[in-house]
Amino acid sequence: MHNPSAGTEKYNAEKLVSLLKKAGHYVIYQSVKEKNYPKALQRRVDLILAAGGDGTIKKIALAAVDTVGNHTPIGILMLGTANNLAKTLGLDLPPKELIASLAEMRPHPFDIGRGKAAGKEFKFIEGLGSGFFAEFLNRIIHREKKGKESDIFELLRRRALKQQPAYYEINRDGKDMSGEYLLVEAMNIKSIGANLAFAPNAKTDDGHLELVMATEENREGILKSLDNADETSFSLPVRRFRHLQIRLPSPLIHVDDKTQSQKEDVTLEIEVLPGALSFLVP
Repeated sequence: MHNPSAGTEKYNAEKLVSLLKKAGHYVIYQSVKEKNYPKALQRRVDLILAAGGDGTIKKIALAAVDTVGNHTPIGILMLGTANNLAKTLGLDLPPKELIASLAEMRPHPFDIGRGKAAGKEFKFIEGLGSGFFAEFLNRIIHREKKGKESDIFELLRRRALKQQPAYYEINRDGKDMSGEYLLVEAMNIKSIGANLAFAPNAKTDDGHLELVMATEENREGILKSLDNADETSFSLPVRRFRHLQIRLPSPLIHVDDKTQSQKEDVTLEIEVLPGALSFLVP
């Protein structure tokens, strides 16, 4: 399953299919640009191979949750820029090398997150949260709609400077974690967005998600990390959890790389779905 807009001509659809066939695989090609692409997941196959950037991989993976679940493993050919998921799974290699090693890889269970609020449900691969990252992401999306180019790290830095702490009522597995925060994130993998490693020690197979919280005391450290765009790892408080309740101070949240607004004073519930998917890993 391929996003033909991702990557370069070096790894277009024809080239990828050719490399797979040379490696001894029988290939059924499906473009995710076609509206009915999720139907292809219902075919009986040995492997779903997702080729594209983070957005494409997440789209295919979440569609698989509702069709094949963890019964058919997913392989990744990274063709994007950030490639957060591929890097988390140790798959940050050129497509040619990954294809050559597919036969040696083994399926590995992968947890996902699920959020619920005001009768709505949303699953996520990377993370779900509120605060300065959600505000930044919303700004980026609006700028792109207007055709404006953006300096990602400069906009992140500005948002981190302007963000005011807000009071969050938080219950983590029965423990009160309420307080004033610049950012509250439920992370499933190490990084989100432009390789922002909010949860550098996150594991994807332990039946837990990571709660990341930033207070006013963390602002200076966040700004220093954003100044070093080559290695954006953050030293923020992280707590593992299975179930989380948050009363949001603002209606805006992000779910992976999309934003949405909830009703005012809504309670957001987040839980882990252990082993919901299976990915091929080295």
